[in-house]
Parts: sequence; structure tokens; C-alpha cells
Amino acid sequence: KQWYQRRVRGGPGRPTPGRPTIKDQIAEAMLLRDKEKRGKAKHVPTGEGDAELVERLSNVMATLTRHPEAWQFNEPVNEDFAPYYYTLIENPKDFNMIERAVIDQQYKSISEFVDEINLVFTNCYDY
Repeated sequence: KQWYQRRVRGGPGRPTPGRPTIKDQIAEAMLLRDKEKRGKAKHVPTGEGDAELVERLSNVMATLTRHPEAWQFNEPVNEDFAPYYYTLIENPKDFNMIERAVIDQQYKSISEFVDEINLVFTNCYDY
């Protein structure tokens, strides 16, 4: 939770100069999702189609998975450490599953991707 508050919600942290933070990347993705919902952006906001979408989503996933405190979200939950997790959580999701879906081009919009990222954190809070 502290990692999420520091990096995603914009709390203290040391962003690398010239590189967007996780907060910036997710905020951009959420903005694009909102534009999609209002009909201002149908698929991908600018030109290159699926290749651009995959590149953008891959960049966000690379940033998320490389974070030192993201290890608990990178792989499926081990019930030895989280008893009854799969009984309590209806739709378990981890970064590895999302990353594979990005590579396989299963996301047709940014809103689908953002919803999946949010599901990872929602599952964590619910458990």
C-alpha cells in the first residue's frame, strides 16, 4: 500500500529526470480511457494503431514490474502466504498475466488495460 501511495498517487519518491513517473503514465492512460468513454478517442489516440497501443502499455508494465516493491504483484498469489486468497478473490490478476495479455494484443483499448491494473490493486485491498 505504501508503494502504491508513493509512486502511483504521487507521494514522495524520486522520479528520474526526463522519464515519466508511474503516476504520469497511469494518469495519461486514465485520461485516454476517459476520452474513449466520451467517444473522443475510439481506439488509440494517435496514428500507429495496435503497435502504438502495445508499445505504450508495454512501457507502463515495464515501469511497474521493475519497481523494487512490485514483487508481490508480479506473479500469481501463493496461497501458502495468503490463505484462502482464491476463495475470497473472484478474479485474481497479477502483472505477469497483464504483461502476457499486452504482448498477445488482447487489450483493444487503454480503458481495458487500466481496469486490469486497477483490479490488481483492488484485489490486494479486498484481501
